[in-house]
Amino acid sequence: MASKEIALVLFIFAVLHVAGAVTSYTWGKWGHWGSCDSNCPDSNDGTKTRTRTCSSHNRTGLHTTTHSVTYIHCGTSSQSQQNTHCNVSCPVNGGWGGWTSWSTCSVTTGTGSTERYRSCNNPAPAHFGKDCTGISQQHNPCTDGGWSTWSDWSGCSVTCGYGGRYRNRTCDSPAPLHGGRPCAGVDSDIDVCYDVACPIDGGWGNFTSAGSCSVTCDVGVAYSTRKCDNPPPQFGGKECEGSPASFEKCEMPGCLRDGGWTGWSNLTSCNSICGMGMQRTLRTCTAPAPANGGRECTGESMLSRECDNGPCPSDIKGCDGTLLMDAMRGAQSADFNCYSTSGADTSGSGSSGIDPKGMISEMCLAPDSDAWIIGVQVSHFVY
Repeated sequence: MASKEIALVLFIFAVLHVAGAVTSYTWGKWGHWGSCDSNCPDSNDGTKTRTRTCSSHNRTGLHTTTHSVTYIHCGTSSQSQQNTHCNVSCPVNGGWGGWTSWSTCSVTTGTGSTERYRSCNNPAPAHFGKDCTGISQQHNPCTDGGWSTWSDWSGCSVTCGYGGRYRNRTCDSPAPLHGGRPCAGVDSDIDVCYDVACPIDGGWGNFTSAGSCSVTCDVGVAYSTRKCDNPPPQFGGKECEGSPASFEKCEMPGCLRDGGWTGWSNLTSCNSICGMGMQRTLRTCTAPAPANGGRECTGESMLSRECDNGPCPSDIKGCDGTLLMDAMRGAQSADFNCYSTSGADTSGSGSSGIDPKGMISEMCLAPDSDAWIIGVQVSHFVY
């Protein structure tokens, strides 16, 4: 503070002190808190207030003066009031809870009464809230249910054989009212019904064991049978479909069969290059072949005849026809497999001692050549 200001205050104080009475002010005590100002029913939060006053005090000076000077030192007016947060219990108006179930009818037959109740607890009134309006108890007449008469039977559920039928009744004579007991018992009834027997289609039984074979040798047929008895057709049912018999191949030991000749083959070409030669024709015992002890074919399986391929050249030694025929017959009848070029029997089974190749080679060999045997090719006669 500046010295001039300090001097001024001292001067005023001196004047006041000398001049006369002085009034001073001080804060009094705080008053009681006021009621809570809330936003019920939206919110229970609010504010409460208390106040205090600025009191004056007179002081008489040594000298009397006709002037009164006020000396204020309470402070600002904002210091005269205090606010604080507060909570209040807002009033709660009562609300009805749900009704109870109707009580049991007071009588078992006829008309009686039944009751139900509700409470003012949803919510219960609180903090001076309003009570529920309306009634808390209801009474009604009550009636137990009674059955109607049975309906007619329905049609049978099937057109043949055993089936079912049904009938109904309803609990409406009277219907249960206001807690009355429902009807005791069932509301439907079922019964067995029968009209006519249903058709039963036939079914095959099992086949019997196969019977004896139809032949005593070779391949034949055996058969078995079955019956339409599983079940048999009844009440107009269909017969079994298919055959009552079953056939299967059977084989017996082979039958005795004699052999038979085939036809003769065509004659072979003449087997000589020139001069006399031979032709032959063959047949086999295969039409049929003998089997299971049957007889072999009788007769010859080969026939031969002479053939002439024309005269041979003059420088070729001619063959002796008689010796040539003997050699050929010896080749057909001799028991041998093969001969050496010298004529010795190498098979061990030769018995005739005839060497057709040696004979023919000696009699009919062309000069200075081993390639051809004039009249007969030896290879045609080695069997």
